[in-house]
Amino acid sequence: MRNHRRMHERFRHFNDASADALGSPLAFLLAAAFAIGWLIAGPITGLSDPWQLVANTVGNIGGCIALLLIQGTQNRTTKTELIKLSELIRAIDGADNTVIDIENDPEQKLDSVRERIHRIGAEQGEPAGGPPGLDRARAHDE
Repeated sequence: MRNHRRMHERFRHFNDASADALGSPLAFLLAAAFAIGWLIAGPITGLSDPWQLVANTVGNIGGCIALLLIQGTQNRTTKTELIKLSELIRAIDGADNTVIDIENDPEQKLDSVRERIHRIGAEQGEPAGGPPGLDRARAHDE
C-alpha cells in the first residue's frame, strides 16, 4: 500500500511537471518547428512512405500522451475544486449540505436536486436559468 501511494505521488509530480512543460511557449515553438521541418522534408524526400509513417506515428503518440497528461491534470483540478466547494457549502449557514459529494450520486438524483434548486430559485424570484449573471457566465464559456 505504501509503495502504491508513493507511485501515485511520483506520477502526480511527473504529470504536473509534464503538463507545465507541454503548456509552455517552448513546447509550442518546438511543435511548430517540428511541423515546419516535416513540411520542408516532405518534398525533399518525395513524400515517401517512411516520411508519412514517421510523421503520423510521432503525431499520434505525442497527441495521446498529451491527452493523457491533460486528463490527469484536469482530474486533479476537478477534485480540488470539489473539495473547496464542499468546504464553502459546509461554512455557509443555511446551505443545503446534501449536495456535498453529489458528484458520486446517480444521474436521476442529480436531475431531481437540480430541479429542486431551480424551484427554490424561482420561489425566491430568480430567473429560470439560475441566479442573475449566470447566463452571461454561460455565454462567456461558449
